Amino acid sequence: RIVVSAGSIDRDHTIVSFPLLDGLGMNLALRDSQGNEIPLQVSREGTATFVLRALSAGLTATYTIVELPAVPAANVTYVTESNQLYFSVGTTRVFRWTLTDDNFRNRAANDVRSGYIYPLYTPGGKNVADDYAEDHPHEHGIWSAWAATTFRGHRVDFWNGYANQGHVDLASMDGAWIGPVHGGLAANLVHTDITTIPNVDVLNEKWTVTVYKTHDTAPPYFIFDIDSVQTTATSDPLILEQYHYGGFGFRGAQEWLTAASYLTSEGHDRATGDGQRGRWCAQWGNINGMPAGYAGLGHPSTVRAPQGIRIHPSNPYWSFLPTTTLAGGQYTIQVGVPYRSRFRVVTFDGNADAALLSRLWDDYATPPTVQQ
Repeated sequence: RIVVSAGSIDRDHTIVSFPLLDGLGMNLALRDSQGNEIPLQVSREGTATFVLRALSAGLTATYTIVELPAVPAANVTYVTESNQLYFSVGTTRVFRWTLTDDNFRNRAANDVRSGYIYPLYTPGGKNVADDYAEDHPHEHGIWSAWAATTFRGHRVDFWNGYANQGHVDLASMDGAWIGPVHGGLAANLVHTDITTIPNVDVLNEKWTVTVYKTHDTAPPYFIFDIDSVQTTATSDPLILEQYHYGGFGFRGAQEWLTAASYLTSEGHDRATGDGQRGRWCAQWGNINGMPAGYAGLGHPSTVRAPQGIRIHPSNPYWSFLPTTTLAGGQYTIQVGVPYRSRFRVVTFDGNADAALLSRLWDDYATPPTVQQ
């Protein structure tokens, strides 16, 4: 049996995880006091995950872990099409992971890369991201790169392709998985200094992306987590200089080129949010005449959380980063000290809902506790 405590927050379709090494390789579910079964999925690392449908603040719920007679149906799946990886919840696509370069707008070679998320879909099927935009062809849906860095005494810009200083590429895939509660992928990226001959790999980065099925009926939003760990690839550190952009980037839909709306956890919009710190940031606008958007939620364990937010004054782009003035300025990724970033992405149809995003951030930052 397990006992789940809501804590001080009303819980509503909340993702809950706890260690369950004894459940490795088993087909399991949770049974509540009414006899209802709730999907329970155990990862290869022995972490069990389920979705807590509802539990009011201050209350607890008791569940029995039961073994199922057969493998449960996978609710989060993926397919490979045209050598790209598409993830779906049920029959609805959530995003594409770029396994190979897809320079569909014929941009310059230095702007071409793989190992990022684009397109990015809402439950209603609207793509709320862009790639290889004419104004910033080096911006790619949801991606990571540093703009102003110092390596071995010289500057390296991994962000702007036109600088011809650095590049970020997908090095390898550790695999992908499906399941009744979540599916996802693990990928390895490499950040390379191309200012010297031979080129030098500066950072190794591992992304683990986990997509969740949160609702039994039509979901009001999609949720997936990105866990990024960067480590130095040489015996030299990488200095992230104080700068106003870089880090984890989010490029909004082409339709929002002049009409994107923004809202942060601190109540800032496009006019006031640039350079501020925030727990979350949402971007949205009309697509085919109907509003849709997405938000990035920063986990408090991320370096210098809440991180700084860059909001572009005119183009539909923003990013989370630790090197803005208010976030703390210069930061060094030291040898042997991983730099970890954790973000939860929420896509939705309609305008951004501050109350919903704050509740989802609370679930992410301080999830229910589980006693076994």
